[in-house]
Amino acid sequence: MIGLAQEVGAVLAAEGIETEAELAAVIAAGMTAGQGYLLGRPSVHPVDWSAWVLQTETASA
Repeated sequence: MIGLAQEVGAVLAAEGIETEAELAAVIAAGMTAGQGYLLGRPSVHPVDWSAWVLQTETASA
């Protein structure tokens, strides 16, 4: 699926990432998007969303 998505320009999202090991596995498989409790708890508050983006950008640097 990952290869097909890359060929056609689609983005796949890994779901249910709850541990560091699961995150490492989906990154190693070539996934570029994901969701799960490890990455951020569900929230309806936009302030939470911007905090997650900042955490991700900081971790990437």
